[in-house]
Amino acid sequence: MQKISEILSKKPEMQNISGNWLKVKGTGQHKVKLLRGEMTTNKDYHTGKDIDGILLFFEENGEEKKYFIPQLAKLKEGQTEEDRKFHYLFEKFADIEEGEEIILEWKRKKGSKFEGYVEVRREGEIDEIPVVEDLEGGTGEGF
Repeated sequence: MQKISEILSKKPEMQNISGNWLKVKGTGQHKVKLLRGEMTTNKDYHTGKDIDGILLFFEENGEEKKYFIPQLAKLKEGQTEEDRKFHYLFEKFADIEEGEEIILEWKRKKGSKFEGYVEVRREGEIDEIPVVEDLEGGTGEGF
């Protein structure tokens, strides 16, 4: 049986899906340093369609980790492409500089057992609760 690393070395287009992913949902606070971001295309694991977004590279406890954020929020029922907005995390990271240390934490929406959002804040800063359109695809997990 062939090792995954061998398969990936022969297929460079698959390189961006391998590696150490930062998992935020249900794992507490993560103090990370933003290393860089790269615009890329990945597969939406729900639909199998290509989606544009940004692949962020962080350092957490001396390890490099990746986190994918879709560029656009999912359409709500009745919306058209013209109504589509940027994903809230895509907007949030526009204000974060490379080399900056931040805290990422999954927060549950008030009154919900399952829905939530990723809070992004600088240490000592209290983040406002964003208006969350949809989080699917923004967790960096399960492409």
